[in-house]
Amino acid sequence: MDFGRRLKEERERLGYTQEALATVCNVSKRAQLKYESGEQCPGGGYLAGASLAGIDIVYVLTGRRTGQHDPDETRLLAKYRSASSEVKKVVMAALAAAPATPQAAYTITASDIAQVVQGNVDQSGATIQVGRKRKR
Repeated sequence: MDFGRRLKEERERLGYTQEALATVCNVSKRAQLKYESGEQCPGGGYLAGASLAGIDIVYVLTGRRTGQHDPDETRLLAKYRSASSEVKKVVMAALAAAPATPQAAYTITASDIAQVVQGNVDQSGATIQVGRKRKR
């Protein structure tokens, strides 16, 4: 996973030292080193702090800059924005009628994430028990 490399790239882009970014994100310098080396993945608190510091979290996590589009998407958006309202209606109708193309499968490894939930999940009847029952 290139998470650590992208995190370091973003840190350097913004001119932070490892210690400075660690302080802003409320972690130790050692934790920052581990995140950048790929030894550990940070939690949500760190990512929220990094985002407030200006780090492009979407880029760090996915490798894709926020607002970045494929060249075809960029051309399509430019044409759509300059089109008349009639053309926009036709385009939207054509897109709505077209069958959706399934997304390529994304491989997730144990080091990437702990749990994956897709689709609608009804947990209204779920019970979570941690540990053993106590003896009475």
